[in-house]
Parts: sequence; structure tokens; C-alpha cells
Amino acid sequence: MATIFSNIKERVLYISENKGIAREKFFDDLGITYGNFKGKAKEKALSSDILAKIVAKYPDVSPEWLLTGRGEMLKPEHENQSQEVTIIKGNRKTRDAIIDTQEIPFYDLDATAGLSSFLKGDKRVNIIDTIKIPNAPRCDGAFGVIGDSMLPLLRSGDIILYKESPINLDYLLFGEMYVLGYDLGDWEEVLAVKYIHKSKKGKNYIKLVSENPNHADKDIPFASIKALALVKVTIRFNTPY
Repeated sequence: MATIFSNIKERVLYISENKGIAREKFFDDLGITYGNFKGKAKEKALSSDILAKIVAKYPDVSPEWLLTGRGEMLKPEHENQSQEVTIIKGNRKTRDAIIDTQEIPFYDLDATAGLSSFLKGDKRVNIIDTIKIPNAPRCDGAFGVIGDSMLPLLRSGDIILYKESPINLDYLLFGEMYVLGYDLGDWEEVLAVKYIHKSKKGKNYIKLVSENPNHADKDIPFASIKALALVKVTIRFNTPY
């Protein structure tokens, strides 16, 4: 049975304990001090650089467990346990102002009724932890990728950092990657991560384009969109959990 920890730093401490590594050596190898894990400092977020070091140094540790606490600490033995993390900030077609350091809430989107209810509701109830990332555009939040529509660029479980966007054609950045919730009818909302392009069906439509060639492009009425967020940064685990 998985041991439950309230935040990422408790899980990091448990890695040291589980592997029998002296804390002084453990933290020295990561380039941080134990003082960051005591008292009030324990509640502050770890930077993405430190998280990447942990996953790279201990490839048998599940990144999903480290970030969210879900599942077991160690990956199954049959899985490929070589691991790298890539933080992608430069694949967008538009440029943003860069923030030196920001602490971004990491949300459990699975626990919501859809993207629109999540963005309109009290997001605090869905916070799992926070991600501290340097030199990135301003973001409103982060959550794990769902589905395979953006393979091979993004896998299910990779992390998206997003900025909420108004549902207005005048503000759309065509060619960019978005997270969107759109209505399929009968009150069913679809959550998707797609590139948004102009549609040949006219100005009242948009075309949703996947990275995965097995997913066909789809034209939908712009009026069917219930929620919209621009993908600013992605954190990609280069091997699956």
C-alpha cells in the first residue's frame, strides 16, 4: 500500500529514507540544503530544476508519485527506468514576457466535472501541490496531460502550464496549442489539448489539429467552446511512467 505524504518535499525526504542515503549526501548530490525541508520552508515549492535532478538521478522513482503522490514510489521493474525530463518553453509561435521565478499551482483536473466548471469554480479545492519554475512566461496553473492526441510531443501524464484565455475569436492565436472544453450536445463537455487553426468552414468555426497523426482534424463551431486556456509551457517526461 502506498504511503501518503502531504507535499512534494515529504516525498523527497522519503526517497532518501527508502534508499538508505544519508540526508547530508542526498541533499549535497542535489545541490540543496536540508534547511529547505524544515519548518515553514517545507511548505515552499521545489524548483523544476530540482525535480528534474531527482527524476534523472533516481530513474526508478515514479515521476507521477513524486509530483502528485499517486501510486507507488518505485516504478514497476518491467518498465524502462532510464528517465529524463524536458521543460519546453520555446516551441510556441508567439513570445511572452518572461518571469524570473514563479510558483504555479498544480491541479487535479481528474477530480473536476470539466474544464469550464474547473476554471469557473474554486480552484483551491483541486490543488495537489505547486511547481516552482524559473524564466518562463506568466502561467495561471498546471495539470497533467490527458489522452494521446498530442503524441509524440506530449504523453498522458506530462505536465501543461497554462494561461486562461477569453472565449473570443479576436483573442485567438491561431497555430498555438490550447486546452479547451467544448460542448458535444446533451450537456456533454469534451476536454481536449489541440492546436487551433482557422477553419475552411468559415469565421464562425475553428479547426482542432492534433500532433498524433492517428487523430483526424476536426472543425467545430466556435460557439461550442465553454472554456479555453493557452498552453504556455510543457514539462515532458521522456520515458513513460
